[in-house]
Amino acid sequence: KKALCACQNRIPAIGLVGVFGYLDAGTRDLHADLHPFVAAGREIVFAVDSDAAINRDIAVAAHRFGAIARLRGCKFKALALPPHFEGGNGLRIAVKACVDDVIVKDGAGRMRALLDKAEPVCGNADDLYVRWLLDCAGLCAAEGADPRPLAGDIARKGYFDKPASGGVKTVIEAG
Repeated sequence: KKALCACQNRIPAIGLVGVFGYLDAGTRDLHADLHPFVAAGREIVFAVDSDAAINRDIAVAAHRFGAIARLRGCKFKALALPPHFEGGNGLRIAVKACVDDVIVKDGAGRMRALLDKAEPVCGNADDLYVRWLLDCAGLCAAEGADPRPLAGDIARKGYFDKPASGGVKTVIEAG
């Protein structure tokens, strides 16, 4: 429904089943159905739901897809959508936002503006994850949202328990 909503609003999109949905299960290479779209000269924006800030696996998927797309000659960018916020009187919380949520609540123009601000993927998957995490934390702080749900989600996902390629060091240096 996310890709359909985008296409109905003249935002070209392909929906994947899960963030690793671009992979062919048998070969672990790009799914053959995507070959015509992941081709030299194309610009691809890998847009993911706002909960990417609490799930390192989403950054890993985006980073891997970026490597495949660049090998095929594409210009690749990734975007973790910003969360929506609910509540008031000091009880604001971040709420997961998907492509269709942004279009319905904020308009197709806002979605296009976010896509235009997508950034190239540099460094490793942990660098991407930390960038998304810091962006989300900054938005939460600016909105006066309670940081405890975000911190709880991060702890629940176990990011700091996983072997990472420098992620913990990056978080400490960035903080």
